[in-house]
Amino acid sequence: MTSPQVVICVLNRNNCASVIACLESVFADSYPDFRVILVDNASTDGSIEAVKRWACDGADDRSAGWGEHSGHRPLGWQEFRADSRGTFTAVGSSAPGSRPGGASLAIISTGENLGFAGGHNLGIKMALQGSAPYLMLLNSDIVVSSDFLAPLVEAIEPQGIGAAGPLVLCYDRKTTIWQAGGSIDPTTGGVRRDRAGESLSDRGSAVRPTFYLSGCAMLLKAQALREVGNLDSGYFLYYEDTDWFARARKRGWKTVLVPGSRVWHRETLLGVEAKSVYSSYYFARNRLEFVKRNFPRSLPVALGWSLRYGILNNLARRRWLELGMSLLGIWDFCRRKRGRSDRATPPDGPLPNFLVFSADYKPQPGGIAEHSHRVALGLRQAGAEVTVLAPRFKGWRDFDRGQQLPTYRVPGIRHLDLVFYFFVGLYVIFKRRIGVVYVATSNPGAPLFFLLRQIVSFRYAVTIHAHEVLYGQRTLRQKLKSAVKTLQIAMIGRADRVFAVSEFTKQLVVAAGIRSSKIFKVFNGVDLEELEAAVDTKPLLDRLGLTGKRVILTVARLDIHKGQDTVLQALPSILAKAPDAVYVIAGEGKMRPRLVALSETLGVHGHVVLTGGLARHDVIALFKACDVFAMISRIEAGSVEGFGIAFLEAGALGKPVVGGRSGGIPDAVEDGVTGLLVDPYRPEEVAEAITRILLDRQLAASLGAEGLRRARSVFTWQKTTERIIGGLNEPISP
Repeated sequence: MTSPQVVICVLNRNNCASVIACLESVFADSYPDFRVILVDNASTDGSIEAVKRWACDGADDRSAGWGEHSGHRPLGWQEFRADSRGTFTAVGSSAPGSRPGGASLAIISTGENLGFAGGHNLGIKMALQGSAPYLMLLNSDIVVSSDFLAPLVEAIEPQGIGAAGPLVLCYDRKTTIWQAGGSIDPTTGGVRRDRAGESLSDRGSAVRPTFYLSGCAMLLKAQALREVGNLDSGYFLYYEDTDWFARARKRGWKTVLVPGSRVWHRETLLGVEAKSVYSSYYFARNRLEFVKRNFPRSLPVALGWSLRYGILNNLARRRWLELGMSLLGIWDFCRRKRGRSDRATPPDGPLPNFLVFSADYKPQPGGIAEHSHRVALGLRQAGAEVTVLAPRFKGWRDFDRGQQLPTYRVPGIRHLDLVFYFFVGLYVIFKRRIGVVYVATSNPGAPLFFLLRQIVSFRYAVTIHAHEVLYGQRTLRQKLKSAVKTLQIAMIGRADRVFAVSEFTKQLVVAAGIRSSKIFKVFNGVDLEELEAAVDTKPLLDRLGLTGKRVILTVARLDIHKGQDTVLQALPSILAKAPDAVYVIAGEGKMRPRLVALSETLGVHGHVVLTGGLARHDVIALFKACDVFAMISRIEAGSVEGFGIAFLEAGALGKPVVGGRSGGIPDAVEDGVTGLLVDPYRPEEVAEAITRILLDRQLAASLGAEGLRRARSVFTWQKTTERIIGGLNEPISP
């Protein structure tokens, strides 16, 4: 029995994270005769180049976890550029691949975003130039089973059947149905997905008729396409597949669902869902256009229903932006406006527009402020339009003036800042067309954006640094704070994603009752370029009296949990073996008077330098000048070190480190490899570790070299941003 050829057309638009996985699964199919056309709808995220590397058997981790290797690489590919008339011009090709017949992957670059119909129509045009009797349309967020194609071909072969579709399941819930065919309400134009959300059960695999199939995965007969015509590109987005099935039905073509063929649909925060506010426009406009073209007598009813849905439903849900978009869609239908609308189209970049919120942001010193700023820069470098919402700190005007990030600052007035954040945040979300909010500080970010999402649609992710979910219960004040944190955790649980900066923090979040499927571990990073820049350390060393001394350094706020007092208690023992040692404490905070008093009590004040706040270049100079970096953080009064960026900065400069074995520090310091971990409550253990490093130059050099290697390979801000984007690109869980 011969197997007729099938042309599989995969449509991609800024979906680099999943298009490779889609192609990997397609080429793993056991069907003997098919070729693939990838239509790239003017992606700006490097999709085409990534696919080329993958096709040539280049390493790419985007397909990890999506099934076995197809075994068909290297693939031969040929790239075409399509002009406005739909003419194809070959612009590049690779060597023939391992599959029979030469190039098995054609890549069409559209040059502009043509929408779902416009993009697929180019693939259809190329496919119909050949003799293949069947054409499979797939979206790039689909992963197929290894035998999905044969049952579809078998089902579509009988006379009169023009389309066949697989059972579409949810990728993250393998046995939950996303769609099993569907039906159309001819009076309102509403589309109903059959069995959506149901669990997969043994209802049999018999082919059955259906009115509607989702355009994300459908097999079409070439003869039916020639008779019915292409997808109507005037819809641009949504209803073009529904319209095609209605036209095919009028011409006598039947549509069937094939439960024996299965694919998985992957919805992510950075996909269409993150831009769902714009879909309100196209749903409202195109629903009426569909009814007008296929059920014209029902148009008055459909118009009334659309007004009711667009106004009352969005009013009831307080979705003001969706309300405006729905009404705009209805208005544009009345004006006979079709195609793409510039006022209702998501950003053209590879990512939605981001808002980065942080109550602890530059120029404020500290790890969380650094994290917030670096993530904002990283998202911008990844192609997103990024806006920052943060409080005003000393020097904020000069800092913002030197940045290329639009930054909205609010007065840091205690107990009133939430009010300022609310109204400024609402304004920014509307004005900047925000699709995703990255909340770097959950207090007050989690409750703030939970409230804002009751008004306007967006997705948001919250990052936890550990102290947000760590409880102190010793005093009445701590008990009150604990009660507030309980409410705060409930708000964190409403976020779409939760990022934890260490394994310790992740376990705290899980223990707090937040669903583990939405929690992702995202380490902090360091700016290697900034740290490795040439800095003259001599002036600072002379000014602080450190020339010729062995320098023990702590760079941190002077807070009780940071452990500067523990190092001071260890200092007499250190000086007994290394009398030229000096302990430099860089930072400001409420613990300064206590540290001064403690150093005098211990009789080591002549070997202690408290620098106060320093400019960034002076901090880097101290890192370069020190012999060992020590931060003996401990869990104290509900505070903890969630990770410890300073350890990474010291390691990136080849310095050995000593850290307290608490919180997230074990993720930042690999014990015995990049540094030494000690009991933060035992000064004698701290003294032994620091002294060992000061006296053993070979050990110090080995630890520093490994710290440098690890910082370069694991802990860069680029990798941090990639992990955040990767977490946002994971499938949406219920």
